[in-house]
Amino acid sequence: MFRALLPQLHVTLNTFLARLVTEVRARFAGPIGYASLAFEGVDWTPFDVAATDAGYRDVTNAGALRAQVAQGKQFGVTEFGCGTCRGGFDLGGRGLPGYLRW
Repeated sequence: MFRALLPQLHVTLNTFLARLVTEVRARFAGPIGYASLAFEGVDWTPFDVAATDAGYRDVTNAGALRAQVAQGKQFGVTEFGCGTCRGGFDLGGRGLPGYLRW
C-alpha cells in the first residue's frame, strides 16, 4: 500500500518544498538545505545543500549516493555507518545482526 502512495507523495512533497524554499529565500540570504529519507524522491533543484539519512553506503545504494554527489551541490550525510563485522561494509545499515556471522 505504501509503495502505491509514493508517486503522489513525491509530487506533494516537492510542491511543498519548492514553495517553502521560495518563502525562505525571501527572508534568508544563506544556503538552504534539506535532509531527506531515501524514499522521499526529493527534487534537489531549489536547494543549495542536499543531505540524506541514506548514508549507510552499501552495495544497494552506492550508485544512488554517487548520483546525488554528482549533482555538484554541497552534499551531507546525516546518518552513516556500517556493521563492524566481516562483510559489514557491503551490508551497510542492514549489518546489525552481522555480528553473528563472524
